[in-house]
Amino acid sequence: MPHYIPFLVLIIISVLIFVFVLWNTRDKKLIILLFFMIGLAYVLEYFILVLFKSYQYNPNFVHETDLDNILGSLVSQAFAFPVIAVLIGAYQLKFRYIVLISFIFMGIEELFISLGVYTQYWWKTIYTGIFMTIGFVIAKTWHAWLSDRFERWIHVLNLFFSLLAINTTIMLFLIAMFKTHSIHVGWVQSETRDVFSFNTLYVWLLTALYSWGF
Repeated sequence: MPHYIPFLVLIIISVLIFVFVLWNTRDKKLIILLFFMIGLAYVLEYFILVLFKSYQYNPNFVHETDLDNILGSLVSQAFAFPVIAVLIGAYQLKFRYIVLISFIFMGIEELFISLGVYTQYWWKTIYTGIFMTIGFVIAKTWHAWLSDRFERWIHVLNLFFSLLAINTTIMLFLIAMFKTHSIHVGWVQSETRDVFSFNTLYVWLLTALYSWGF
């Protein structure tokens, strides 16, 4: 089986779940929550994947190993995790269901390892369960705040993480398709990860300045 098949299956399932939840609830705030959670996931992924290479995705989307790894991570960080986080927030699922869903994600991770499309280095599957649980609780809380609270800092963070998700994704595809943003700072040995390590921070800084000034 081609390596990209499990990743495409996750993308399709994630899109279908999000469309169903959005259609069923008619809650436009879920779109904001989705981008907010993608932004949060990108921040965590920057440290554990780009800087400290915790694991390796092998979807075989492209030939370059590190770029293929980052593109593979998008399936998790921009589709699977944030979409399920939106589902949890939309229906305000109880904590026992959050834990159950986190265990399901751990099972998917072990399945990907057995299929040879994902390799762990210093990362452990239990870490995935812990961070998933925390992320899902944040999503549940944040959706409630979007409905009941109107403090400026909530709107600023919504704007920041949503723009961070959009801008980082655009930067990724510009680098992948057109080899732009070729700024090397020597933070890591891999040329691709080195480009991402600096340019991601640069994009985030501009996003922060824009969000704060809005």
